[in-house]
Amino acid sequence: MWASQRTWSNESIGFLNIDSSSYMNTIANLITRDGIASNSSCFKNMFFKRNFPKSDQEEYELVTSAFTLFELPDRASRFQHLSLLWNKLKKDGYLVLVENGNKNGFNLINEAREFFLKEIFNPKKITNRAEIDNGHIFSPCPHSQTCPLVTENLVCRFFVRFKPLKVYDWGKTNDTNKEFPYSYIVLKKSPLPEKKIWPRLVYRQPLNIQGGIIHSWLCTEDGNVEHLVASKNRNKTSRSLLRYSKLGDSLPIHLDNKK
Repeated sequence: MWASQRTWSNESIGFLNIDSSSYMNTIANLITRDGIASNSSCFKNMFFKRNFPKSDQEEYELVTSAFTLFELPDRASRFQHLSLLWNKLKKDGYLVLVENGNKNGFNLINEAREFFLKEIFNPKKITNRAEIDNGHIFSPCPHSQTCPLVTENLVCRFFVRFKPLKVYDWGKTNDTNKEFPYSYIVLKKSPLPEKKIWPRLVYRQPLNIQGGIIHSWLCTEDGNVEHLVASKNRNKTSRSLLRYSKLGDSLPIHLDNKK
């Protein structure tokens, strides 16, 4: 919610938070009030519910499901959950799925990815002609083929930096920022646009600035992961770009000749 408010800064934006646990809803509500129930919330249009609205007419521009798939008991319940989320999206809306950036979390994200590609976006599965091409992968994947990292038994994950809360006083002052790994996918309820899709940086070895060599792996629109080696004497332009890029960035690099 904080990210949405900072991004759009529109007082008319409303937030509907859903958790089956009333205790979690209570805690989340308290956080927006600085821990004091009598305080005003920092969000004007905010609501908490334990279940999704039953009305099919209630649709949203942005639906986010974070660390939820892992809590569901089996594949069938996960697919049912994903279908419900998708049906709550408005046209041109975005569905964001986030899980832990470990092997299990990534497997759940990839399972959801395959479900949408084979069941939701597949014209053979659609009976209503108007729904064909009704969605596509917005990010991080620049393609709709099988994930190449899965075939290599690797994890597609990214990192967010944070500073741990000083909840406990253990006699040590630790102001060091930490990194949290996460896997995600964003799906958009609109046809796939016909435009050039640049490769996305999905893995990079620690920067060897002294030697001037940067090893990076980029996911491409043809469904492959390309290993790019850039140094001071080779691919100078690419090296400068890669040096200041972050994991997940789309890079304007043509990989046909690795230049």
